[in-house]
Amino acid sequence: MLDYTTDLLDKCLQQSREWREKEQNGEVGLLERLIREQDGEENPNYILKYWCYFKAFHEYGQESLYLDNDITKFKGYFYLAAKAGKSCFALHEKGYRSATHLSFMSPSVLENKNTNFNFAAHALLAGCRDLAKELAAKDSPLEAVLNGDFERAKGYLPSDIKEISSANDPEKILWTILYHDEKKMNKQIEKRIKEIRRYNKRNGFADHYMDYWMLSLLKIAKEYGMNCSLNIIELPLQALDDSTPINEDEWRLPEYKELEKILG
Repeated sequence: MLDYTTDLLDKCLQQSREWREKEQNGEVGLLERLIREQDGEENPNYILKYWCYFKAFHEYGQESLYLDNDITKFKGYFYLAAKAGKSCFALHEKGYRSATHLSFMSPSVLENKNTNFNFAAHALLAGCRDLAKELAAKDSPLEAVLNGDFERAKGYLPSDIKEISSANDPEKILWTILYHDEKKMNKQIEKRIKEIRRYNKRNGFADHYMDYWMLSLLKIAKEYGMNCSLNIIELPLQALDDSTPINEDEWRLPEYKELEKILG
């Protein structure tokens, strides 16, 4: 059985508290540090800018949940992260590219279905299912599941879970949901968390301590009467509560007039 926490995760949470104190004392915050990487206002790199918004709002949402237990802020920030991801996709589809030395923001990133899943997961946890449908990769098991088409979703996956790549945890969890196998779902999640903990311990970091990919899938599983039996720090199950939907009018991304022309 997995322990609730680990020393490394405790250190990461403490680091988040320290960063928050620095921001509150007027020091440069996460968003400002990230956006300094973009190309400048004369020739703004909008894809990189919105990718920075995505990363920053993810961190703010994570901190709001873990440090404050504030579900409303958590959902609001994750909604903004998803909207920032949508802006990245829209710009990419218009032919814009992020010319940057940063490997995590190479053009191929926005052509990777894992990025679709990444953005869609944030929308799901924000309680914005329609936005999640927009962000999910077309003709993928996630897109089919979000549209309630389980038979089509099954067609994208092998009939035997053992045939799914060992590196593709989301599809394994989707498989257990499609075949309504709660026991196998929990075993697959436990296996994933153990592997993540080993990796983080070996490499000395765990900055994204929330497993939001698995949380977003647990939200889908919950809709079909399946529940997670694991009580671990990486899966704060209070994040699945939808009793207080966010007010999307109160949570808005920074707007740039130039983007209206670019996106039409």
